[in-house]
Amino acid sequence: IDTANGATYQVADKVFTTLGINHVIINNNPDGVNINRGCGSTHLEMLKDYVVKNKMSLGIAYDGDGDRCLAVDENGEEIDGDKLLAIISDYLKKKGINVKAVDVGDYNITKEINDIGGIGGEKSGHLLIEPKLCYSDAIVSALIILRLYQKHGFKIMDNIVNYYEKDLLN
Repeated sequence: IDTANGATYQVADKVFTTLGINHVIINNNPDGVNINRGCGSTHLEMLKDYVVKNKMSLGIAYDGDGDRCLAVDENGEEIDGDKLLAIISDYLKKKGINVKAVDVGDYNITKEINDIGGIGGEKSGHLLIEPKLCYSDAIVSALIILRLYQKHGFKIMDNIVNYYEKDLLN
């Protein structure tokens, strides 16, 4: 878990340790100026290398203020927010869900969720997955991703990502 030397640097470790999740925390030494510097969800290179070099199953990256969450698979391939949203939507049995593009920003996504329901997010890793609260919390997002990974691995992702890339982007 790459905490980007930011807001989640202590809490993430405590949450994952308390839940008994085998993990390693990197970039958890904030000095007041190194937040997001070459690390975290805005710079995935270090996490990609770490996951591959150490033969890990999954890498999770937060941004400095702890509202974005991205993932990296065992091959160092990025799983961006759009793909994570597709995985979560599929898992929650929301087949047939209508996809609606809105202007970028939590405000616009939250407004749409409040108006018509559902879940939302952005490619950057802002995931709004609790419609009643409409918050973007990287640790909560990571726990949901880890639960899906625990139950299905990312074999679940293969079909979803193919669908996502073919049908939603074209």
